[in-house]
Amino acid sequence: MKPILITLIALLFSSCANSDEYNQFYKTFKNYKEANARNKSWFPDLIQKDAFNIQSQSRLSKLSSFSKFGIKNTKQYEELLDSNQYTKLHKIEFIKKSEAFKSIRPNWFPKTDSIITFSQEMFFKKERTCILLNKKDKVILAITSN
Repeated sequence: MKPILITLIALLFSSCANSDEYNQFYKTFKNYKEANARNKSWFPDLIQKDAFNIQSQSRLSKLSSFSKFGIKNTKQYEELLDSNQYTKLHKIEFIKKSEAFKSIRPNWFPKTDSIITFSQEMFFKKERTCILLNKKDKVILAITSN
């Protein structure tokens, strides 16, 4: 009986150790706003009312999060990101951050070779979050980590 109990406990702990990936998806801004504050804390704080297809994959063990959402009004985000709350960032810094976490990067997040070919993009940083505004595709990508 004791070996079975020990095996069950070991299985429970091993399954928990691999399950720290947390995925979120909100079709509309309204759906996102209805989420609790704890869930929203994995997203960058610049999501506005025109955002859609808002998604995030976070990992508590790595203290990291990848986020992506579509936008309708790029000018609004340009103005927000150009404010003194955000620091301009070079493309290579965003790529380095993405590469540092490539083993846990979600399939829906662009790989380095795609990011390199983006045109009409702007890069910013706020605290632990690197942000890419892709004006051509009207999408925002973010990587948050320690």
